[in-house]
Amino acid sequence: MFNVDTNSGIVSLSTGDTGPIPFRASGYDLSDLNYKFVFSAKAKGQIVKEEYYMLDADGRFVVEMVNADTDQIGPVTAFYDVTIVVDPIYDAAGKIVDGSYVRTLIKPTRMTIRPAVRKI
Repeated sequence: MFNVDTNSGIVSLSTGDTGPIPFRASGYDLSDLNYKFVFSAKAKGQIVKEEYYMLDADGRFVVEMVNADTDQIGPVTAFYDVTIVVDPIYDAAGKIVDGSYVRTLIKPTRMTIRPAVRKI
């Protein structure tokens, strides 16, 4: 079962599950900016998923959780957040390390990955 609570943003899923976590950024005019949204998930003190996104024409982006992600991360209670970085600065490995403007838009929110009863 894959569930995203639309009020709290809490994500619940089982290991091996796949599914989308949709985000909408309203009230931002980003048309002339060099920016990235950073989705980061952390479990047991380590970043377990970090991806960079830009908004689509409707002001949205979607994080796709795939079974390899949930198998690697879970079962565990993890937390995710979303940060916007304007004029991102990258290290040699392609990871964003700074920017001219950095703001956390979604505070750390729970993501519970439970063990699957039966893996397919």
